[in-house]
Amino acid sequence: MNDKKNNPAVRMLLRILIFLLLMVLTFLLSYFGVSKWYTNRLDKKDAAEKKAEEKTAQVQAEESVKNCSFAMLYLDNPDTEEVDYCALRVFNQMNCEMSVFMIPSDSEVTLSSDLQKELSEKADGSVEQNMKLKDLGACYSDTKTKYEMITKVMQELIGGVSIDSYEALDYDGLIQVVDLADPVTVKVNEMVTYVDEDGETYKLTPGQEHEIDGRRALGILTYTDGFGSGDGGRIERSSDYLMEYVTSITTSYNKTQMSEYLSQYCKLIVTNGTINDASTYVEECLKLNEENLSFYTLKGSQKEDTYLLDSSRIQDDIKILMGEDAFELATTESQAETTTAAEAKSTEAEEEQEEETSLISSKDKTITIYNGAYINGLAGRWRDRLQEDGYQIEGIYNYSGGTRDNGKIIVSEEGMGVDLQKEYFPNAEIEVGVPEEGVDIQIILGRSEDF
Repeated sequence: MNDKKNNPAVRMLLRILIFLLLMVLTFLLSYFGVSKWYTNRLDKKDAAEKKAEEKTAQVQAEESVKNCSFAMLYLDNPDTEEVDYCALRVFNQMNCEMSVFMIPSDSEVTLSSDLQKELSEKADGSVEQNMKLKDLGACYSDTKTKYEMITKVMQELIGGVSIDSYEALDYDGLIQVVDLADPVTVKVNEMVTYVDEDGETYKLTPGQEHEIDGRRALGILTYTDGFGSGDGGRIERSSDYLMEYVTSITTSYNKTQMSEYLSQYCKLIVTNGTINDASTYVEECLKLNEENLSFYTLKGSQKEDTYLLDSSRIQDDIKILMGEDAFELATTESQAETTTAAEAKSTEAEEEQEEETSLISSKDKTITIYNGAYINGLAGRWRDRLQEDGYQIEGIYNYSGGTRDNGKIIVSEEGMGVDLQKEYFPNAEIEVGVPEEGVDIQIILGRSEDF
C-alpha cells in the first residue's frame, strides 16, 4: 500500500485530480458570483432606464400641456348684458394646429357645487346649478368678471385643463376687426338679414356670392332666424366664413402686414392675456391654412330650445388635441378617483365587448343616407366617409320629414345599426322598421351629425 502512495505516477495522478476539483469549485463559485452581480447590475440598469423613460414621458406630457394654449373668445351684444356668442380656441404650438370650438348660443351647463358657490359669491343675481351661458353672463354687471366666470365654467367643462386667457369684442369691435382686411367673397345657404350703421335692413340672398365687409360679417355671425330650433345653421355659416376670412389673411400677408394686423387686433379686444405682444405670434399665424385650422361645434345635443353640452364627449375631443398623458397631467383628480374611474372603464369595456359579440355588422348590409339636417353636402360627406371605411352606400337623398336636430337609424332587423351609432352617430336613435329604397339600413342625418 505504501508502495502505491510512494509511486511517482500515483502521486502525479492525485495532484491532477485535486487540481481539477479546485478548478471546478472555482468555476462554480465564480459563475454564481458573477451571475448574481450581473443580474443585480441588469436589474439596476432596467430600473434606471424605466425611471428615465417615465421621466421622459412626464416631460413630454408637460411639454404638450405647455405648448397647447387655450383661450375663450367672446362676442358681446352691446344692447344686453348677455354673452351672445362664444368659442373655445385651442392652439398646439408644437405642430401649429388651431382648433376653434364654436359654442351654440343656447348652450346649457351643469355646474359643480363648488363652482356654483364661487360664481354666486361674485354674482349680482342668482346662479343656478343648471344655466344657459348667456343667462349666466347676465348675472354679472362687471364685464371682466363676466368673462372670468364663464371662462371658469368652460375650464371645468373641459376637465380642469387651464384656459390661459380670454379675448372679447363687442359688435362695433368685430366690424372694425373684419374691416382691417379686404372683404372675402362667400355664398350663404339661407337668407341672412343684417342692419347697417344707418339702421337700414339688408339681406344676403342664398346661392349668390356676396362680398363680406365688417357689417355683413356681423350679420353672418349673429343672425339666427329661419333655422328652427337650435343654432346649427348659424354655427355652420359662421365657421365657413371665418375659415375664408382667416385663410385669406394668412395665405396672402407677409410678416410686416401680419404684424400690423395683429397689433390693430390687440388694440380692439378686451383680454386678460399677454397677446398684446403681437410680434410673437406673426410666424405662427402665417403658417395657418385649411389643413391645420379647423372649426367644430362643441359636443352636445339639442333639446328643444336648449343645447345640452356633453362634458364627457368634449373632454374626449380635448384629449385628442392634447394627448392622453397630457390631459391626465392637467387634471386635478385624486389617485383614488383615478383608480375608481379606471376600474369602471375596464368593467364598461368588458360589457361592451360582450355586447358587440351579439351585434350585426353594418358593413355587410346595404345603406342609404338621407339629409335631414338640410346642410348642403352633408349626406355626400357621410357617404364618402362611410364608403372609405368599407360600408355599402346605395344612395343619398333629401329627407322630406323636416329638419332634424339629431339623426335616426332605421334598420330592418334588431341588432343592426348599433356599430354605426357607436362609431359615427352617438346622438342618433335606432328604430326597427322598414327602411326606404329596399335597403337594410336607412340613416337620416340631423344637425348634430354635421362635421
